[in-house]
Amino acid sequence: MEKDNTVVNPYKEGKGDGTQLNRSGYASDSVFTLEKGSIIPDGYNVVERMANSFIGGEADLFICEKDGKKFVARFLRRDVDEKNDLIDKLTKLESPYVAAIRQSGRLYDRYYEIYDFYEKGSLADTLKQRTFSMEELEGHYIPELNEALHTLHKAGILHRDIKPANMMWSNEEDGRLVLIDFGLSAVTMHSHSIVVSQLGFTASYAAPEVLRNVYFDESDYYSLGIVLYEMFTGKTPFGDDNSYTSIISRPANMPERLYHLILGLTYPDISYRHDPSNPNRRWTYENVCKWLSGNILPIPGQSITGKSEEINAKTITPIYFCEKQYNDIDRLVYSMGLNWQEGKRLVFNGLLANHLRSGQNTTEAQQYYASVVEGLANVGKMNSDTRMTKILYTLSKDTRFIFTSMGVFETPKEWGGAMFHALETGAGDSVTNPFDSVETVLLAKVFTEYLSDTGDMEEGGEFNKLVKEFEKRVTEHGWQRQRESYVYEFLYRLTGREEYNSGLPDETVFRTVEELKEYIRGKKGENYEDMYSVMAYLLTGEHQMKPALYGWLKSKGITLEGFNDTIQA
Repeated sequence: MEKDNTVVNPYKEGKGDGTQLNRSGYASDSVFTLEKGSIIPDGYNVVERMANSFIGGEADLFICEKDGKKFVARFLRRDVDEKNDLIDKLTKLESPYVAAIRQSGRLYDRYYEIYDFYEKGSLADTLKQRTFSMEELEGHYIPELNEALHTLHKAGILHRDIKPANMMWSNEEDGRLVLIDFGLSAVTMHSHSIVVSQLGFTASYAAPEVLRNVYFDESDYYSLGIVLYEMFTGKTPFGDDNSYTSIISRPANMPERLYHLILGLTYPDISYRHDPSNPNRRWTYENVCKWLSGNILPIPGQSITGKSEEINAKTITPIYFCEKQYNDIDRLVYSMGLNWQEGKRLVFNGLLANHLRSGQNTTEAQQYYASVVEGLANVGKMNSDTRMTKILYTLSKDTRFIFTSMGVFETPKEWGGAMFHALETGAGDSVTNPFDSVETVLLAKVFTEYLSDTGDMEEGGEFNKLVKEFEKRVTEHGWQRQRESYVYEFLYRLTGREEYNSGLPDETVFRTVEELKEYIRGKKGENYEDMYSVMAYLLTGEHQMKPALYGWLKSKGITLEGFNDTIQA
């Protein structure tokens, strides 16, 4: 019996919710949908829309069935010429590590592709449950992913969104990963060309040059390096905000050999990508093959022994800043920290990066510094002070100072004391207030940098635990609602300060919680008016504890409920 390949129009006059559908199948609210039972040419029967495919992304996805097997129909949301070079190249690819396009065409004024449906999910799903050993990576996944990228690049295709969510587990029993989702891909004009685009990318896996909308084969390999780090550790090296151009630190349990591979793949500067004889080049296919064969390769920016060479050179082309000349990157960074607003102008106006790249004597180190500045200066989701802080710490990896928008400090306690002074006296300026400054320090992970530089990274250390707790807390949903209270708590715990300046008219300062309780009880009197007056200083208009009192009590391990119960007794 012949198959019925009739294309059934899945559209009605509306969706039952008042949304009207136009002739091309697009709803007036931009939602594209296919009804269950719709037939896509060649007998693909629509079963259901894939979960979450309404949200973001490049395409609307539908699960289909044909001959008892499941497939995914991918209807692109942007207009695509089905005869363009990218589609032509993708259709011709043959690799067990790259998802094959089973069929493509145009339906209801949309370009679509049919892919296999991967029942076992993605690498991103797996990483929520487990990590991978060195043996698994080296014996299985590194060579396979290397071949997957090589297949794409050999065909002149850049993937541009390499990440665990775009790596699916094969339906076969061989346990291999398969690259999917070519929505952001592009075709190169020839083997050494670049592609400039305004399309999106996934920040945690993006190479520094991608921030300038420039893509190379090397950009995909940078993302691969981040994926391998995540497969071994369970997290990306820079967290959700990403430091982009920072050099990745080695986790304590990571084999040195794997760490060297990741350093090679994520080398930030690509100035010498056309010079095969130069060791300061990001690693790609041939380098990974040599690494897999057991060869010891020079790490870009370092010697074979791992000792830092030119990438850590401190000398730069002399530059004038705040009426002084600097030819040492550490001294310049310190001065920029002291002169915060002037330093931001030097960075965000492009003056520093241009200076470092210009001139006949520019070095590999200066090219790296320029990449740091350009990369982090363009991270739009961070505020400018957070970006500035990250830039200073990445430029001066050996610093022992704490750089903030409100000054440069030698120790965390000195900084904490200065923040207390600013909060109690109203110090600061119209640009930065103390709450903003503390938030920026936590978001930029300044104290993580400080711990790393001073070697004080013991897991059990109280300072270390405090830093990790609040660097995590500042990114959580409830931070903004209780920001001021959390800032006070952090400062009290950081500095170990005992006293609480209540702001009462008699300027009473309390050193213990019991002192404060006795003071309040003593104000009860016959009609409670004095006590109510005191409580008015301690509470906000919403009957919530004032931030400074909250932070003081929390630093002493006192629950707020317990404190209130004692007062009422």
